[in-house]
Amino acid sequence: MQYLNLFIQPISSSVVFPYSSLQLHNVDCYNQSLHSQYIGLVSQIDDTQSDVQTISQYSLYGTLVHLAKEQDDSSHSYKAFAFARFRINSFCQLSPFLVANVEILNDDIRNHDTEILTLFKEAIKIYMENFSLLQNALLKQKIDEEDNIVKLYYQVSSRIQIPFNQKIRLLQMNDNNERISTLIQYLNHKMTQYTTNYELEQKLKQELMSEMQNNGDNLINQTQQIIPQIQELELDYQKQYIESLPWGIVSPETLSIQQCKEKLDKKHYGLDMAKQRILQYLAIKFLTKSTGSIICLHGHPGVGKTSLAQSIAESLGRPFQKISLGGVSDEAQIRGHRKTYVGAQAGMIMEAIKKAKCVNPVILLDEIDKINQYTVGSALLEVLDPEQNKSFTDNYVNEEFNLSQVLFISTANYIGSIQPALRDRLEMIEIPSYTIDEKEKIAIQYLIPKQLELNAIDGQVDFNKEVVRYLITNYTNESGVRQLERQINSIFRKIALQQVRGKRKGTYNINKGFINQCLGESTFGYKNIKLQSVGMCKGLNDGMNILEVIKTKGQGNLYQQSKDQYIVEQGITALSYLRNCFKHIQFQNWDINVANQNCLGVCVVVAMVSLFMNKKVKSSVAFAGELSLKGSIFRQDNLRESIISAAETGVESIIIPSQNVGDIQNLEPQIKKRIRLVDHIEEVFQLAFEDGFTYYHYPNL
Repeated sequence: MQYLNLFIQPISSSVVFPYSSLQLHNVDCYNQSLHSQYIGLVSQIDDTQSDVQTISQYSLYGTLVHLAKEQDDSSHSYKAFAFARFRINSFCQLSPFLVANVEILNDDIRNHDTEILTLFKEAIKIYMENFSLLQNALLKQKIDEEDNIVKLYYQVSSRIQIPFNQKIRLLQMNDNNERISTLIQYLNHKMTQYTTNYELEQKLKQELMSEMQNNGDNLINQTQQIIPQIQELELDYQKQYIESLPWGIVSPETLSIQQCKEKLDKKHYGLDMAKQRILQYLAIKFLTKSTGSIICLHGHPGVGKTSLAQSIAESLGRPFQKISLGGVSDEAQIRGHRKTYVGAQAGMIMEAIKKAKCVNPVILLDEIDKINQYTVGSALLEVLDPEQNKSFTDNYVNEEFNLSQVLFISTANYIGSIQPALRDRLEMIEIPSYTIDEKEKIAIQYLIPKQLELNAIDGQVDFNKEVVRYLITNYTNESGVRQLERQINSIFRKIALQQVRGKRKGTYNINKGFINQCLGESTFGYKNIKLQSVGMCKGLNDGMNILEVIKTKGQGNLYQQSKDQYIVEQGITALSYLRNCFKHIQFQNWDINVANQNCLGVCVVVAMVSLFMNKKVKSSVAFAGELSLKGSIFRQDNLRESIISAAETGVESIIIPSQNVGDIQNLEPQIKKRIRLVDHIEEVFQLAFEDGFTYYHYPNL
């Protein structure tokens, strides 16, 4: 008999048997206080466990474990090997950890134990064969070669899946015959349970298979009866759809240039150049009796592209159909689906023809720049080509249909996103942005009477010009008039609510205070923004932008915020020009940071000169133009809207390249007066700075 005081580590819901290898964590802080490499693992027992010998809430029997060298100093993890059983005599310490006096038990092998070894091995093999475990040849060999019945008993006990209390009983038994018999009994019970469950499972499978087969046969019979009916219905629908198309039906048109002009002037203020182009297009159509190229009305949102297309259709007396292309990504939506597909249907073109009930409607392809240009764009090439659309074939209709008499009109916001092959088939007509004066007249002549009628206001509502301009400049910021119409509608809704409540009737004189009451505080302010310090200037590109430049000690690097490669290249060009002309400035000692999203080289170089020469740029001046390495200024595209935006914000001097003279021909006289045309950056320096600019200090200029 051997007795010792042993650190006890409780474990829950599991049993550790001798001859087991395991890994333990966080036992060093307790075990080091006992200066021992041995600990005892004892299972915790609750009141539900029966036939188990206990001491307090722990099993009376446990397993002695030897701790090997720590694997990792940081993880406090030990390899451990369980090699013997022990019986607890008493607890010596309960806090802060358990220490017990234990008796080490020896599992001796007696002579007659070898007689039951063979019987035990056969029972194990039968059990493993039932659970398909004997396919592992190495495992079978280990069982055959094992002569230590105690070791084999413990290894089997640790691996068999039996309840927790039965495993505790196997650990607590001392007589080999008794525990081998008990273990064999557990194995036989497990096999019987498995066999019963297996038979039930097989029976259930057979019943399910039989039921599924019966249901499947019924379903097949039903499907065989239904499929011909479905096919017949689909064929009938396709036949009816094809017959419903307006084959050869032409809608009579009343083409009168004067009538078209009156219709356009009635519904659209200004836009003289766009109207002239449309009338020229219709005149050629009248003379040649052919559609010719396709119109594409392009411009900013809200400038009246869709309503212009509707006016063209009304003036011609043709039916009008609109196809919204925004977000269309599948060419089948244009060409139609083939009949073999489930839920097949005709494309959007044929649907529009069917609704129009004639072969010569006006079809608006709205937002043609928002489609997938490589799939849908390719499908539209055939539709919009007058040489090809005479024999357009929709996949669903599967018959040639003549689209040459259809007047296609497309709209776009940004023509740059339209693929070149498609853009080549379109006749571009730009719908320009409106100035404040034009918006004022549109509001008074069109929008206010329209909203007065739509909201059914009882009485007169007076908007004077000053109030309308205040509404435009302080509550809208757009190229068109869509936002302006929403704000006017909000004012009329406020009036309608007052009338319904009975608070007020009669004449309404709209003033600035009433607008503030309806719409809240001013959202936008067209004010001349003051440039606070050097290194700042105003640039024109997609509106008016504020550009800022700062310098920090460094090695001559240029950092730009813009992700547009063209804008970045213009920044590099501006710095290269300065390094060549302002050689007295040590640019290599400074890193330059440019907060620039849209401005081109002229604006960038002015801001850099302002920063390094400590000269403030005039707040009343805005710049545009592409800069070359020699200081020449070249044309900048799409400048008209930016010029209008700058004029509306109070800019007094707008400096643009001479090559952009064509963009200002149709501007209002008060805007033209503010424009300065330049060809070289030296001219810009003379106009840009508050305290002027002289050249005698800079011989390289």
